[in-house]
Amino acid sequence: MDCCRHLLSRHRHAWRRRVTGAETVPTTETGMWGNTVTSTFVRCHAEYVCDQCGAIREEGNCTCDTSRAEHCAVRLEWLAGTPPPAVEGVAVMAARAA
Repeated sequence: MDCCRHLLSRHRHAWRRRVTGAETVPTTETGMWGNTVTSTFVRCHAEYVCDQCGAIREEGNCTCDTSRAEHCAVRLEWLAGTPPPAVEGVAVMAARAA
């Protein structure tokens, strides 16, 4: 059953999170005793892609500290340049457009 044609006209998408860009941002904060503390955090631009039809839903930016970003599977996939799994709906739409 197509994810856009479901009982009671509800959309049933199979959303998968994907990072489209990331950057490491240095920041300066004031510590507990009034001293200046320099740290960095990672900001990723993410979106959700439906595995069945290829629909894209914008998520926006997410931020985390660098130690957590080193273990984030979605960010690591983007850094490795691993292509996302093939989406059949996108291929069909591209073939129709051509």
